[in-house]
Amino acid sequence: MRSPSRRQCAGAAALAAALTFATGCSGEPDEDPETVVQAVVDARTSGDCDDYADHFVDGDVVGGCTEGDADPVVGDGPEVGEATVGGDEAEVEVVDHYDCSTWDEPDVESVDVYFLVVDDGEWLVDDIDFAETTSDDCFT
Repeated sequence: MRSPSRRQCAGAAALAAALTFATGCSGEPDEDPETVVQAVVDARTSGDCDDYADHFVDGDVVGGCTEGDADPVVGDGPEVGEATVGGDEAEVEVVDHYDCSTWDEPDVESVDVYFLVVDDGEWLVDDIDFAETTSDDCFT
């Protein structure tokens, strides 16, 4: 049995390197789920809605963003938590506060849950479970 030639070995090494490179490039999305959710939250709180739909699967926006209409910010504003990732799906909690009034009632905490999926190699919002906090919650 003959040993492989240098050319055959070099070709096999080049093929192995190409496969390793291709696998590394197609693996993870460029942005993490928290970054995508932060972009959505920032757009809603600032009213700067350019490219807002780009963060959603098929551009199908959940919730809304109205250009120039900023959501009121209480305290430090919404806090984007760490993602819980399972394969191509992720959940991210966003904690915010509902400003009850100008009186002494404390702000009420609300938690929205963002559900993301990897779509065409990027994390996109698939659904949002919005907290159902209302002014009634301030006085309970």
